[in-house]
Amino acid sequence: MGKRDVVPPSEVRNPYGTTAEQQLKNWSRGGLVLVLIEMGRRTGVLQAMGERRWRASELAKAAEVHQRYLLEWLSAMAAFGVVLLGSDADGEESWQLSPEFQPYLDPGVANTCVPLATTVVGAAHQMVRLVDPFCRGGGLTYAECDPNLSVAFDYDARVIYGYRLVDNIIPAVPNLAQRLADGVLVADLGCGAAHGLEVMARAFPRARFVGFDPDDGVISSGRQRLAERSIANVELHTKAIEEIPATATYDVACAFEVIHNLPDPAAALVRAREILADGGMFFMYETNASSVRELDVTLPWAGPVYTASLLSCLTVSLAHDGAGYGAMWGVRTAGDLMARAGFAGIDHREVIDDAMHVVIWGSRGIA
Repeated sequence: MGKRDVVPPSEVRNPYGTTAEQQLKNWSRGGLVLVLIEMGRRTGVLQAMGERRWRASELAKAAEVHQRYLLEWLSAMAAFGVVLLGSDADGEESWQLSPEFQPYLDPGVANTCVPLATTVVGAAHQMVRLVDPFCRGGGLTYAECDPNLSVAFDYDARVIYGYRLVDNIIPAVPNLAQRLADGVLVADLGCGAAHGLEVMARAFPRARFVGFDPDDGVISSGRQRLAERSIANVELHTKAIEEIPATATYDVACAFEVIHNLPDPAAALVRAREILADGGMFFMYETNASSVRELDVTLPWAGPVYTASLLSCLTVSLAHDGAGYGAMWGVRTAGDLMARAGFAGIDHREVIDDAMHVVIWGSRGIA
């Protein structure tokens, strides 16, 4: 390479519109802010702050945290502009979440961004565990994955399904809402702790829901929560998809960001079709991607999803010598596998108000 071909690092530009050096510095600052946000969530400080202005001593008492640690946290958040430092009527220091950020830092609201921080912190823990299989092959089973990442994904699921499932995801599938309202029998394949099932059961009380997941821990957690909330139209079973009896029983089957994680997605889709009654419908909630890598890497959500896939989806599949499709497997690949499994009328649509996700569906057809 000649001297005239060398570009100084400060002049190298990237898709974010800044120099590479500036972007790396921005990423490092952003990562630290997310660590602070996650600390605020785990300690209850964010939940306590709300919209009001606080003295540090009052906030420490309300959140039940150590005042000196809290003061350092508040100072860091103020330095990043997320918290505002001012004075109250008595001239004492007072702190308030910036009105610009406050709507997104309440863990209990629909548009909260707090799960992003939870996921990033969990990802850092998982990265340490993944170094060895990254170099040698194989992977990490769900049981071997760092529990911090599992907590992050569980938290994210509660937010997504709690606020989007009924109003955004289900209406994207033709006639699905009407089927559920009529009172069908539904199988959720890989239901986790049944957050999605709880939401559907409340919204469609005439329908009956059966959840399957191989993790007895999350099934037990789901059962306990459903019992405490008196949700009677859901039952949960500790079974992998291939262990579900292949009888034509269910009117609807669904899988939320599960099939691509499996060692054998093709076989899972065959079983999904086998458990449907004639005319039954199966749908998947998945990342919106085309299955063409050079196109998919340009999507706005590609970076976070490929990263989450590396840390979780891919390694869980490879831990069992699986296909390793990853979360960005895309609608073309998913549709091709559904067609090979025998589904008819395969189609997909973006989730309402969420271009990052699609629903892909097909029916068993009438013999």
